[in-house]
Amino acid sequence: MSKPDETAATIDLMIDTLAELERIEAAARHARENLTPICSALYQAWCTSNE
Repeated sequence: MSKPDETAATIDLMIDTLAELERIEAAARHARENLTPICSALYQAWCTSNE
């Protein structure tokens, strides 16, 4: 593989990696948005039961 081909392949892999990291970050954000109200409610219930 020539140097320009290696460089292009490396750039393609970097772009694919960045896209995957963005997908993971979006999934984590979505999970946090869904879990925050649930965790808050569970914590409040736990606090109430321990009073």
